[in-house]
Amino acid sequence: MTIIPMCIKIYIGRQQQLKIVMKKGIILIR
Repeated sequence: MTIIPMCIKIYIGRQQQLKIVMKKGIILIR
């Protein structure tokens, strides 16, 4: 396994959170 720097981990985590929020938002709008 490769060692991922914290900044990249945080960036990926934020992207995943945004995707989840977007999905919830789309469901709420519908």
